[in-house]
Amino acid sequence: MRLSIITPSFNQGKFISQTIESILRQPDDLDLEFIIVDGKSTDETAHIVEKFRPLIEKKGIRFRFISEPDRGQSDAINKGSKLATGELLTYLNSDDYYEPQVLGSVVEQFLKYPEAQWGYGGWKFVDLEGREFVVKMPEVYSKNKLLCVDTIVQPSCFYRKDFFLKVGLIDESLHLSMDYDLWLRMAAVAEPITLPWVISNARYYMQTKSATKTMKHLFESFQLQRKYSKGLFIRLSQYFYLLRGIAVIIFGYDISVRIEKKRQRLMNSAT
Repeated sequence: MRLSIITPSFNQGKFISQTIESILRQPDDLDLEFIIVDGKSTDETAHIVEKFRPLIEKKGIRFRFISEPDRGQSDAINKGSKLATGELLTYLNSDDYYEPQVLGSVVEQFLKYPEAQWGYGGWKFVDLEGREFVVKMPEVYSKNKLLCVDTIVQPSCFYRKDFFLKVGLIDESLHLSMDYDLWLRMAAVAEPITLPWVISNARYYMQTKSATKTMKHLFESFQLQRKYSKGLFIRLSQYFYLLRGIAVIIFGYDISVRIEKKRQRLMNSAT
């Protein structure tokens, strides 16, 4: 089974080496396809990618690097997904990275459960320099819980390409909750499997979209929850999580803020 990994990128030269290296640290016998869709970066991204090309090709990974203007992250993901030749599909942002040797286990699970259309595993939240902040293992899946709060971190989620095409591509009108929208649409059709390992490292820092637009992200997600659900109990639960999220942001307990505060403490203690 071939796994296709799409990496959207724009001016992420300071991170993309670690992203690529994490793919090179996967099992040698794994059938991998790696497609980087770059929005015509003006930094060192193209130079770094070309530096890694011989190593990627030596590893036997099918590789494609596209660098041209696009309409943003969602457009880049859709573009790469359409070009992908793998049965299994995911996308990995250019500032996130995988744990070593883990993707072989992911593929094995989808081979073991051919009826499974999508699945997700655990992750680590890391800071700007890649220092671990917290480890999260996947919760037991609950559709009702997912309709109230996003319990899946994007780089640890995988899905069959034909299923992805069936439920529809990434909604390019969304700029913050497009992955959550995809989970909700997939959940309406099929139940995911949980993958019992830490798969990826999600880098959170104050310059990310999620960190700079937390309130907007929260309300965009809330609108999606209302769109895909009905029922009084679900609606009350959604309002609970909305109010909790607002409080978390107001009182500075958002994950990005907490990671940055710890980072600053570590930096100060080192000086």
